[in-house]
Order: sequence, then structure tokens, then C-alpha cells
Amino acid sequence: MNTRLRDTLAEIHSLIEQLQEAVRAREEAMNSLRDEHEELRIEHWRQRKEVVTLQRGAQDFSSVEQENANLRETQQKLKVQLQGILSSIKALRADYRP
Repeated sequence: MNTRLRDTLAEIHSLIEQLQEAVRAREEAMNSLRDEHEELRIEHWRQRKEVVTLQRGAQDFSSVEQENANLRETQQKLKVQLQGILSSIKALRADYRP
């Protein structure tokens, strides 16, 4: 075989091996990026779910906070009414003591 042809074939073989290695490296990089993308997608989904849960909690908190304010107002009104009743009872007791 001609040395020049042999050298050219050896060079072509070497280039093919380098190309195969480059393709393998790119495939590994793509697989790695695919895995990272999937992890990020899952993390995004988890965070979105958490945000929705927190938003619902905030909405519920507003309702609970309003209800709490209403109950405090009712409690204050009852307290005033009970103090009036207690004053009336004390006055009646004083009037009817023998």
C-alpha cells in the first residue's frame, strides 16, 4: 500500500475516532442538560404549587381575620350589655335590702 494513502487513511481513522468522541461528549452534555431541565421543571412545579397554597392561605387568613374582628366587636358589645345588667342587678339588690 502506498505510504501516502496509508497515512491519509490513518488520519481519516483518527479523525473519525475524534468525531465519535465529540459526538459521545455532546450526547453526555445533552443528557446532562436534559436531566437539569427536568429537575428545574420539577422544582418550578413544586414552587408554583407552594405559591398557590400560600395564596389560598392568605385568602383564608383575610377571612379569618375579618371574622376575628367581628367576634371581638360582638364580644365588646356583650361585655357592655353585661356590665349594664350587672349594674341593674346591683341597683335592684340595694333597693330591696331589708
